[in-house]
Amino acid sequence: MARRLRVPRVIVDDDVEVTLRGSAVETDATVTVRLRLPPTLVTDAPDERTTISLLGDVPTETTVAVSAPVAGDVTVPQPQVTVADGLFEETFARGPSRSLTVVPRRPDDLNVGSADSSTLEGSYSSERRTRGTEPAEVRRYVPGETADNIDWNATARLPDIYVREFEVESALETAFVLDARASTRVGADGERALDYLREVALGLVGLSRAREDPVGLAVVDDDGVAGVRSPTNRPTRYERLERRLRSLEADGGRHRPPGRVDGGEPVAARLATVDVQGPFLETLSTCVERRTALPADHSPLRAAAGVGSADRTVLLTDDANRRELRDAVEAARYRSSQVVVFLAPRVLFEPGALGDLSAAYERYVAFESFRRSLDGLDGVSVFEVNPGNRSRRLRSEAIERSA
Repeated sequence: MARRLRVPRVIVDDDVEVTLRGSAVETDATVTVRLRLPPTLVTDAPDERTTISLLGDVPTETTVAVSAPVAGDVTVPQPQVTVADGLFEETFARGPSRSLTVVPRRPDDLNVGSADSSTLEGSYSSERRTRGTEPAEVRRYVPGETADNIDWNATARLPDIYVREFEVESALETAFVLDARASTRVGADGERALDYLREVALGLVGLSRAREDPVGLAVVDDDGVAGVRSPTNRPTRYERLERRLRSLEADGGRHRPPGRVDGGEPVAARLATVDVQGPFLETLSTCVERRTALPADHSPLRAAAGVGSADRTVLLTDDANRRELRDAVEAARYRSSQVVVFLAPRVLFEPGALGDLSAAYERYVAFESFRRSLDGLDGVSVFEVNPGNRSRRLRSEAIERSA
C-alpha cells in the first residue's frame, strides 16, 4: 500500500492531488483502506472517493484533490486499514506518511526602493562589520592609513613599513520586527501589505542565512507582541523563522504562539469562554486578572522594537500610525546602531484608493515626505515597499499633473 503526493509544495487554497494506492492481498476477508486527512487539509470528495477496497488480486487506487487554507508544514498520516470477516473487525494504520509544505500566495509585482539613489542591496550589504582576530596577510603600508594596524615586528625585520590585515567577521546580529496587525491585512490574499512585507522579510532572512548572521524575530499582531526570539545563527533558527513568517494567518486570529507581551485582557476574555473548570484554570484566570492592563496609548510596535539588543533592527510595517512608527524607530535606535525600515504606503493597498488618482497622489506625496523625514535620522534607512503596478499608476498621475 502506498500514498503519493504529486506536489510536495503548494500555494494556500490551491488544489493538490493525493493518490491512495493499495496492493493486492490474498484473503477471504473484506479489506478496505481509507485516506485520512489532517484538519489543515480539506477536500470536496465524498467518503467513497477516499476509500478503496482490496479484492482478490486486483490492485485499486483513488485520487482526490485537496487544498490547505493555512500555510505551514502538513503531514498526511498513514491510511487506515480495516479488515472484517463478518464476525470480527480490526482497524490499524499501515503505509508511509507524507509531508506537504503549504506556502502563502506571493505577490508578483514586489517593488522595494526609495526616492533617492540608494539601493536595498547597497544599504543592507554595507553594514558595519567588526574586525576579526584571525590575521589574513601582511602588506606594505600605504601613506595616509592609520597606524593602528602596523605590524611592528615585520617592520623591524624588513626595510619598509608593513601592515597586518585581519579577516573580517560577519556576525552582524539582526532583529526583525514584522507588523502583522489588521492595518497590514487589508485587501485580497496575496495583495495585502503583509504579503509584500513578508516577502521582504523572507528575502532578508535568506541573505542573513547566507552570511551566517544571527537573526531574531518578533511578530506584532492585534493582541500584542508574539514569539520574541533573540538573535542567533543556529541552523534551525533560519528555518523556524521562515516557517513562522509563512504561517501567518490571513485573519490574524488563529495562530497564538507562546511568549506574548500584551495587556492580558484578550487572554482573560478567551478564558471566560472556556466551559471546563478546575483548580488549574481557576489559578490561571486569577493570574491573568491580576495583570496590569497596558495603557491605552501603549504601542506594541515600539515595545517590540525596544526589546533586547542587536547590531541592527529591521522594522517592516505600514504608515497607518506614523507617530507610533516614529516612536518605534526611536526605540530601535536605542537598541541598535542601525535601523532599517521597510514601509508600505497604505494608499497603495487600500481597496478602491486608486479610484481617485488625484487624491491618492496627494496621500502618496505625504507618505514620501514622512518616509524622507525618517530616512534623515542618523543610523536610519527607510525603504518603500509597494506593488509595482499600482506605483506606476501613481507615477503616471504625477507626470500628467506636471505636464
